[in-house]
Formats: sequence, C-alpha cells, structure tokens
Amino acid sequence: MLARVLYWTGGHPFLTTRLCQDLRREDVHTPEGVDRYVDARYTTLEGLGEDVHVQQILRFVRERLSDGLASFNLYERILKGETERDQPSLAHAELKLSGLVKRDGKGLLIPRNRIYARLFNREWVHQSRPKQELTRARRVAYGAVATLVLAVIFGGIYYQTSVVPLEAQVVPLEQQLQARQELEKLQVTLTQDVRGFTMVRLPAQDGKAVLQRALPYLQRLGSGRDGEGLALDLAAVGSIDPEVLAQFTVLRRLVISDPKFSDLGWVAGLVGLRELDVSSTAVVDLAALAGLTELQRFSAALTGVSDLSPLVRLEKLEVLELSNTRVKDLAPLARLSNLRQLDLANTPVDDLAPLASLSQLEELDLSRTRVRNLAPLQNLPALRHLALDGLDIRDFAVTGRPGQVSVIEDPPPGETFRDCPECPLMVVVPAGKFVMGSPPEEKGRFDNEGPQRQVTIPKAIAVGRYEVRFDEWALCVQDGACPALSDEGFGRGARPVINVSFDDAKAYAQWLSKKSGKSYRLLSEAEWEYAARAGTSTARFWGDDPDQACPHANVADQTAKRGLPQRLKADWTFHNCLDGHTYTAPVGIYQPNAFGLYDLIGNVWEWVEDCYHADYTDAPDGGKAVMDKKCEMHVLRGGGWYDGPEGPRSALRGGDLPGGRIGFLGFRLARTLP
Repeated sequence: MLARVLYWTGGHPFLTTRLCQDLRREDVHTPEGVDRYVDARYTTLEGLGEDVHVQQILRFVRERLSDGLASFNLYERILKGETERDQPSLAHAELKLSGLVKRDGKGLLIPRNRIYARLFNREWVHQSRPKQELTRARRVAYGAVATLVLAVIFGGIYYQTSVVPLEAQVVPLEQQLQARQELEKLQVTLTQDVRGFTMVRLPAQDGKAVLQRALPYLQRLGSGRDGEGLALDLAAVGSIDPEVLAQFTVLRRLVISDPKFSDLGWVAGLVGLRELDVSSTAVVDLAALAGLTELQRFSAALTGVSDLSPLVRLEKLEVLELSNTRVKDLAPLARLSNLRQLDLANTPVDDLAPLASLSQLEELDLSRTRVRNLAPLQNLPALRHLALDGLDIRDFAVTGRPGQVSVIEDPPPGETFRDCPECPLMVVVPAGKFVMGSPPEEKGRFDNEGPQRQVTIPKAIAVGRYEVRFDEWALCVQDGACPALSDEGFGRGARPVINVSFDDAKAYAQWLSKKSGKSYRLLSEAEWEYAARAGTSTARFWGDDPDQACPHANVADQTAKRGLPQRLKADWTFHNCLDGHTYTAPVGIYQPNAFGLYDLIGNVWEWVEDCYHADYTDAPDGGKAVMDKKCEMHVLRGGGWYDGPEGPRSALRGGDLPGGRIGFLGFRLARTLP
C-alpha cells in the first residue's frame, strides 16, 4: 500500500499525508484501490483545487513567472518525455521553484510526481500558456523569484516556498492544516529558509491588523515539540502593534531592520527567542535583553550600543556581532563560556583581557580596533580564525598551535597593498593569455560556458585578495553610501557580505573610489576567470576532482550535509570531503590559488561587470566587460557555499537581475593600475 502511495506522490510530504488520510477514511486497502481512488479524486483541479499546495502552484504560475512562455514550453517538453538537462536559465530555475518539476540524480528535470503530472498536464499547459513574452517592465518588477535563479540551478533550493513539513509535531495534523489554511486566507506566507527557520511574511498592507488576526494560528504552529522555528523580519516596526508582537511567545528568530527602531522594551517578553538581530537600527539600550536566557545569537552591528552588562546572564550566547558600535568594555563577556563567534570590528575596544576565559571562541574580528596586545588570546584552545586588519600586527600564533589559526593581517610592504585604512587588500595580477570557458567533455559543464576561446588580458590589474567582507561593507553603510544588508544568520565580521545586488556592489566601488582617490570597480568576466584559473586549465584551480575541494573552497560538503535542516537534504548533492562550514565561511581560511587569491571558487557567487549572454558566441577576445545598451541581467561567477560537486568550477557562470539580493551573492573588487 505505502509503496503505491509513494508511486503517486513521489514522497511529497503533504500529498502523502493527505492521501494516506483519505485512503484510511475511505477504507481503501489494496494497491489497485489506491490507483482507482487517485484517478477519481487526485487527478483533476476540480478534485484538488482547494488544496493549499495546488493553489500555491497556480498562484506562482499566474503571478510570479517572469519568463512565462519559455517556462511553459520547457515544461511541455518535459511532459512529453523529452530529455531536458538542468540549465542555468531563468526558465529552468522558475520551473523548479514552482514545484512542478525537480532535478533527478542525473541532472535531468522530471515532473515532481505523478499526481502533479496528471493535474498539470499538457491540456493545462495549453490553457495556461501566456500569449506572448512578458514585458521588460514586468520582468524587472518581479524580483522575488528572479533573484532566486541561482538558488535552484546548482545542487539545491535555497528557499523552499512550499509549506513546511509537519513531521515531529505534537499539535494534531488537522489543527496544523487548519492553521495553515487560515494563514493562507490572510495572505500570510510561511517560507522555509536554509537554516531551518520558518519565515513568517505578512502582506505589505494592513500588516498590523493581519498579525493580530494571524497570531492564534501562528502560536498553534509554533507550539509543537520542535516549535517550528518561527521567524519574523520587521522592516517597519511602526506599522506593527508592539503589544501584539509581545504576545508572539513562540517566536524563535526576530530581525528588526527598521532604522528608526530604538525601544526594545516589548522584546523582554519573548523569553523563547533564540536569535535577535537589531543591526542598523537606533537601538542603544540593551536592558530589555537581560531575561532572554535562551538567546544564542545576537547582532547589534551598526548601532549606538556601548553597555554590554545586560548580556552578562545570557550564558547560551554563541554568536555576538558588535561591529561599528561604541562598545569598549568587554568585561560582561567573560562569563559567556559558550561564545564561538565575536565580531568587534571598527569599535574602540582596546583591552582583550576578558576574552582570555572564552575557551569555545573560534572566530574573532578585531579589524580597525585599538587593540595592541594580543596576549589574552594566546591560550584560547578553539580559536581558528582571527582578523587583524589595520592593527599593524603580524605573525600572531596561538601557543602550542602554530599555523592552526587563520589570520588576516596587514601584509609586509610589496606583497599586497591597501590604498587606505578602509580599503580591501589587493593583489597585483600580471597580464597574460588564457583559454576561457570549458571544453564539452568537462563534467558538470553547461552550454553557456562555451564555445572556448583564447582571451588576452593586456595589462596587469589589481584584484581583491578576498571577497568584500561584512566589516568592510559596514564602513560604507556608516557613511550612508551603502544599504544595511542581512547576514541571514550566517555571521558578519570577516565573512563575505551577502544579499548584495549588482547595484549595491557598484555603489560600494564608487564610495571606495571617492574615499581613496583610486579607481575601484568590478572585474570583467574575462578578468575574473583569468584570476580564478591562475594559469591552470583544469576544471578548478586545484585540479579536476571535486572531492579535493575542501582544502581550497567552501562548498556543499559533508559538513553541510550534517548541518543543514533534514528536510532540505534530499534536494542537495554534496562533495565527499569536509570544509568545516555549513554556510558562509570567513574569507581567507582556505588555500589560495597561484595568484594568491582566496575564495574565487565557492563561499559566495561574485558579481562581475558584464551583461549576461547565453554563451560566448561572438564574444570578444580582449579582457573588457561585454556590455549592452539594455542590460537586463549581469553575470555571476564562482559558485557558492551551497553548490554540489558539479557546480564550483572556474568556468561556471550564471546571471541575475541588477537588483537581485540573496544570501549567496557577494563580490570582490578590481582596481585599474596606472
């Protein structure tokens, strides 16, 4: 019986649960009976039209396909049984996001399950297919899915837009389904993020009234054994009633990104909160946090916070982000024995003595602080990454662990250079020639990586040694030239800045050029691949074997396989090695290529200047960026932390809209040399 149910549902959690319930209620006990019941009740929109998941697919197709005609044509070919290999295109990405298809183990797109193939058949395609391509205005206006293009191309889905599975919940299934249906009516969406939290998204209008009506259903969803991990991101707190928010006692993660927000008083009642992010707000006083003893992660970067004494009892804190604050006295941190990550960049901190007892501390960012004495760090047994930019301190080592701590420090003169205290470290890359793109036989190759051609980089350029980091980005935010960006809970400090759009990256380069008096810019696509290959012609700068990635790159590896939420793992593939990080990693901890550049493969995708084209046909053989008068998408290179074995390669390329922001998009800079 179960095998026949799975034959139809393909393991889809909600279809499987619902079908099993229906079969039990209708007293169906044979595989043949399953077939008859499915054929009668599950293969027409009339039969399943009220199902919340079917409605989600229909609404997605109706409202959110930015490349509708191409997506429908692709889907029809899949229904016909034609072989359709996954490709880095908007149509392929959106079709996967819709839930109609999935990627199999051979990299082919197939129908999600047999029920959906019968529901959304070729007749439905003919009725639903748009009459013409969408206009550019609508393509640009629709950013919510277009920015997810790369998330579904290589190895996994970054956001699961279907409703979260109900395994391991104490609340009865019927009540769970009822709560979800009521939330659907209120236009409250629940989105599974890659860290396992269920993001609660309120409608743009009437958010205050909607939250009040939705709260009982959200409380019900969050009251199960595992609490569903409900999370809320508030961009405009003024539109929400604090008294209502204070009743949201099952909330586990809260992000407040309203720059006018200052009063944390109502947060004191959220005693189950595990993560709180008030970065880039007007918060100064942390007194309301004194009783949040379950808090594990707290970020107050880019705020006016100075007094940390309210944190002294928060002994479960593991991550604390305080960059660009007024914090100087670290004494309250001495009792936080579980602290693993601490970001103090761009603060007036000068005394590290309270940190000497933090035996679990793994990552510490002291860039551009007033610290001169690192002795309190000498005996920290877990320390493995330390950022010391701007301190003029070199050759630090932990006692008894020489070479085991990755240190970002100011280089000796001539090895690399920095134009200003706020400027990234740059490496001079010599002029040269190389073969750009991948050969047809390269494993994992996409058609957009060819045809191969020889390209000349006519003169030396300076390239960022690392991807631009959060602590560097924060300086631009502080000057009012760049927007505050979410770290998705991955971490700030010396980790690469994420959620960066192409336009954001250009704004940062312009700000840095003005501050330094030098000409900073994004790399061209040809410059990027030349820098990434560093004289090699293999698929990756270390060779062709993806399972050798982990000493060199942060990718989807066995660490990620252990650390990702269980419900996401079925859609991912993993390298057979250990790189030590599930999500983003601090820059510079893996081995560099022959040019002395770090993280060109993996960690985050990097924006380059070029307009995106489907392949290299008619591409020039010089190193300049390829531009169009109407540039709807720009190129992204390098792959990211979530990419499986076939993804991160020197020739890998993708593209996105210039306003696209997501948690694996970053960048590095180039500087034109005289």
